[in-house]
Amino acid sequence: MEQVLHQVFKGWVKARPGALAVAGVSERLTYEELDVRAGRIAAALVDAAVGKERPVVVLAERGPELVAYLLGTLAAGGAFVCLNPQHPWERLRHVLTAVSPGAVVADDSSWSRYGSLIRSELPEAPCVLPADLVGREPAAAPLPVAPGDRAYIAFTSGSTGGPKGIPHCHATLSQFVAWQGDAFGIDPSARVAQLAPQGFDVSYCEIFGALCRGASLHVAPEAARNDPAQLAAWLRQERIGLLQIVPAHWRALLDELPATVAHPLPDLARVMFVGEALTPSLIARSRARLRAAPRFFNVYGPTEVVAATSYEVGEIPDGLRSVPIGTPIPGREILLVGEAGGTGEIHIRSPHLTKGYLGSDLETRQRFVQNPLHADYPDLVYKTGDLARRLPGGELVFVGRCDNQVKILGQRVELEEVEAAIAGTGGIAEAAATVRSVRDGGQSLIAYVVLSGTLDIDALRRRLAESLPRYMVPAVLVPVERLPRNANGKIDRDAVRDWDAPLAAGGSEQEPCGDLEEAIAGIWRELLGVASAGRHADLFSLGGDSLLVTRLISRVRARLGVRVALAAFFETPTIAGLAAAVSTAPRDTTPLARRVG
Repeated sequence: MEQVLHQVFKGWVKARPGALAVAGVSERLTYEELDVRAGRIAAALVDAAVGKERPVVVLAERGPELVAYLLGTLAAGGAFVCLNPQHPWERLRHVLTAVSPGAVVADDSSWSRYGSLIRSELPEAPCVLPADLVGREPAAAPLPVAPGDRAYIAFTSGSTGGPKGIPHCHATLSQFVAWQGDAFGIDPSARVAQLAPQGFDVSYCEIFGALCRGASLHVAPEAARNDPAQLAAWLRQERIGLLQIVPAHWRALLDELPATVAHPLPDLARVMFVGEALTPSLIARSRARLRAAPRFFNVYGPTEVVAATSYEVGEIPDGLRSVPIGTPIPGREILLVGEAGGTGEIHIRSPHLTKGYLGSDLETRQRFVQNPLHADYPDLVYKTGDLARRLPGGELVFVGRCDNQVKILGQRVELEEVEAAIAGTGGIAEAAATVRSVRDGGQSLIAYVVLSGTLDIDALRRRLAESLPRYMVPAVLVPVERLPRNANGKIDRDAVRDWDAPLAAGGSEQEPCGDLEEAIAGIWRELLGVASAGRHADLFSLGGDSLLVTRLISRVRARLGVRVALAAFFETPTIAGLAAAVSTAPRDTTPLARRVG
């Protein structure tokens, strides 16, 4: 009999009550303790009359408390909508408005930051806080939940100018985590990393992939998520065996592994690459650096179906620019439509597809279409926008997109949403966003802007950070007199894609001043691969991105012994600005940092 997610978890509570379920920075919970915590949340939500399948907004930092909130919401019959408290308020407000939640569950730190804004936006919604759970009895008889009932709503970037909601039922995620457990050997002895940010659907695969198999879930500290060197130390410390990671993050992790350690990640047995294209060169580097190389898997799939294909990386056929995405996982059928020269657009046919986008009939009709290869099939297929070709052995290889969706650090970005945010800042007549390839297959956002008046580009970047998550803020903003147009008068996206962004010349400005700036400039040159860098050159204008910033801060910490906040660097992303921040930053004395150094 098919079970819902929290019932599967309950089975492991009975089987392994004293086993470690989830480990955070300062708290570790057994299966029984996590169940009690989730039961109290479920009781509070039942008392608040949330109702079956009603959205419940969860706003909390990553950790055991967040995991309990998700399980408690499901046990109460609700569908969780996980928000990232690191995102700007305008983005959170958009989601709150879109879902009209039956309740809000928040931890203390997130509530202190956003509580008054949530109260003003949702004056009638019950709010459950940690203080409300003290002494509460766990729910004795949670609401009955069926596999077809809604479990969660994930939000991704939308092409209409704001994020779009993708609802999923219990059966879809349950089926995926069951397949994932069998395919990747997740059993009660497994130690699974929780690395993905909250709200990114990969995090649900990590959380329920561990807890629905009796394994232990280990939540990486935010400091480690933002610092590849600390992440490497944390993976060793927690003896992580299974890791799901975006190739760009893995690339940064490899670069920061200590060269003096022969086996830098001895317990890591399996790595699942998700979120963006995987290059053969990255696999080759990984195998060369990790003497006891783990098994590598490339997993592909849009949020609309959780995942669609998988490929265990063995010998990669010659001539491929990207590692194959493989063959369909159970319950998915892949159709290549409009094949020309062996390449076609991926359409997915599956009982596990979402039924459509929350409150967006237009986008639903555009993406969920009649089967173009078999018109007599009554069910709809999902039109992904991804282009692929089939190898002689049947495996698929991703070759690009046929629309304006891109991937930045594994997360979907619709260029129209970036452009709408730029236009909304004021002082901009029009904008066109695109991407360029950086560092071994990664992508960096660029936006060309036509100014309607005078506007400082740094001020524009700060305004964008108030409405967009950091990964959606363009790394380079280029003022231009006009945008290229096609015969119909619309922006010519192909021409925009082919433009070369005029990057600042790193050595044309004033040279670094003093030993501190020169030391930072040395790190700067290493990471950017430039021969020189002026003390006032903007890192982003030189081709940097937010992931490179984390590596820069990591190396400054290791070599100069100080801890600089990421936010401080983003304020003035120059050598001179970083030197000023270093001169006033506290010394770094954490044990983890000492081990890394």
